[in-house]
Amino acid sequence: MKTLNLKKSTVAIAVISAAVILLLVLAIIFHGSVIAFIKRLAVRLLNGFEYSYRFKIAYFSALVLLAGMFFLLFKTFLPKAAPKKEPSVAVDQPAFKEKEKKLLLFAVIIIWIFWAPYLFQGQDIHVKIFDNLDSHIPHTKVLSESGNAFSLDPNTRLDNFLNGIALSGVDSGFNVLTWLFIIFPPFVAFALNDLLVRLVALLGMMLLLKKHIIKPEEAGKTGDIGQHWLIIGAALCFALLPFYPAGGISIAGIPLLLYAFLNLLEHEKKLTNFLIIFIFPFYSKLALVGFFIAIVLFIVFVVDWLKKKKINFLYLGGLGLLTVVYMFTHFHLVYSFIDPDFTSFREEIRTVIWSTAESVKRTIHNFLFERVNVVGAQHIFVIGAAALAVAFSSVKIIKKEKVNPRYIRLISTLVIAVLSTSILWGFKYWKGIVPLREKFQILNAFDLSRFFWFNPLLWYLIFALALLIISKMKYGKIMAAIFIVGQLVFMFVFYNWEYRHLLGIKSSFAGSPLTYSLTYKEFYSESLFKKIQQHINRPKKDYRVVSLGIHPGISQYNGFYTLDIYTDIYPLEYKHQFRKIIEKELEKSEIIRIGFDGNAKRCFLLVSELHGINKFRGMAFSRGITKRDQHLKLKNLTLNTDALKALGGEYIFSAVEIVNYKENQLTFEGIFKDSESPWKIYLYRAR
Repeated sequence: MKTLNLKKSTVAIAVISAAVILLLVLAIIFHGSVIAFIKRLAVRLLNGFEYSYRFKIAYFSALVLLAGMFFLLFKTFLPKAAPKKEPSVAVDQPAFKEKEKKLLLFAVIIIWIFWAPYLFQGQDIHVKIFDNLDSHIPHTKVLSESGNAFSLDPNTRLDNFLNGIALSGVDSGFNVLTWLFIIFPPFVAFALNDLLVRLVALLGMMLLLKKHIIKPEEAGKTGDIGQHWLIIGAALCFALLPFYPAGGISIAGIPLLLYAFLNLLEHEKKLTNFLIIFIFPFYSKLALVGFFIAIVLFIVFVVDWLKKKKINFLYLGGLGLLTVVYMFTHFHLVYSFIDPDFTSFREEIRTVIWSTAESVKRTIHNFLFERVNVVGAQHIFVIGAAALAVAFSSVKIIKKEKVNPRYIRLISTLVIAVLSTSILWGFKYWKGIVPLREKFQILNAFDLSRFFWFNPLLWYLIFALALLIISKMKYGKIMAAIFIVGQLVFMFVFYNWEYRHLLGIKSSFAGSPLTYSLTYKEFYSESLFKKIQQHINRPKKDYRVVSLGIHPGISQYNGFYTLDIYTDIYPLEYKHQFRKIIEKELEKSEIIRIGFDGNAKRCFLLVSELHGINKFRGMAFSRGITKRDQHLKLKNLTLNTDALKALGGEYIFSAVEIVNYKENQLTFEGIFKDSESPWKIYLYRAR
């Protein structure tokens, strides 16, 4: 039988992939009659792709993957003999390098197209609100404008928040994201951060796969360009994930950091390895991933020490460097844990309790899908590719044909790691664990379920290995290409919210539509809040405001000094003082009372009459109350205005009318609207 020319097929597949994505972009930009018809047809098909189908595909693929994995584990761990290496074939290295550069350039172009809405839409782009526009972006903007970003004085306070909050309550000033906000206007800094994160993700995953995961001598021909096409394809899919914006390279940069440490593990004495380790803490978060990365890296060090009976001082030096730099870049956060005069509100965190059945259900869901800020988009093409790879390998073993045990063991180990992190998160509030969390507060401070943040890396290592195994099947290159192109289109259509809005796709694959329902410009509505400031006509530092029905991050972004905030660390004493303001409202609703008393990260004006509106309990996943909800009125609001004034509170920015404002010792100052803003603000002043 005539064999398929892999080089020609690779070029053809690359061209087809580019054409598919180019057609997608053209369909968005142009509105000709033929394209409009295709667009309407595509939207109907995509909107019809309900959750039930998504679940069925994911569950079936996961069952095949797990069943095949355990079968292969049983078979491949028994033989001890190393697999016979395929003969290496010399290649034209200059020609190979040129082709590799073209593939990398192609990947960068795809990233640029994915990122392009920031450039062409500007502030009219739809951006994630939750844990992003509502908090970290305004906090970083305020910090960058305060002049205190580089302060190492533990007594430094930001007066914009809570009458003066320690720098531990906002993002570090020794962070690339903060530096971007210092250098550029806020939106430009935000957009550049997204692009930088994706480029780091592409480079890091490519280097990690190329050197430490998929080794050339085990893949057949030395320098086989098809192998590198698969590597760059998998790395590109990883780079298009909707990374947590405020986290910098906390997730996206883990492959690059791991690449550097694995180099040190192999005693590679290069300055670039230490440079990567040095930079990583300046662009990531200690509380999110830093602490947990250090644990994993230390375990690797101990295992290597026990295995080789010799200390790898080069690796240990890298681990020490990472620790020291993290201590410096997150000095204020570290100091807050050892400051005897500071007690965080987290001391009073009380968690919900999950039954065993609920914990198992959440474990399965986390394995198959994702959490809000930790998105792997693995549930169709990634798990599907892994399932096909283990099924193919299982068939080969049954037929007594040779398989590469290293790849099987790697995939199995990675899948077990994903299962383990999913269990840690799924059982974090299990009824058997909660008493321990309440007894030992360190379990709340260092939440071990955050090992779940490694899952995107783990899934795309699995994806790359699966693609390599699939590529060895008959017409395997074509099938591997289908998985890569399918995942890329999937990311464009379902995980890029601007393209989704322009295409009119309604199905919620990537979170609550409310979380993405406003543009950057609409959310902050700078022109509207300028009108409010002009009406007040006083220096903003001379008075304090609170928000009702909208995120306080909006007021903070517009320069107002707020008594409310969404943050992970602030004084417990302040929580008690603020609670007095809403005490009567908390008594009216057990749900919001338990929510505030149990975890007051959202120190907001919570009111019983708004509970359930757009998931308003703390506005965790809500856009806030817009003009669309203008029928809402508060008729029975009960605030402690004296407690508000005791904290210096003077104005309330309310998204809803307070009918009984006089009973709450408030005066009505006016209604503020703007044609370009979704908000309608009722301004009240404490008497």
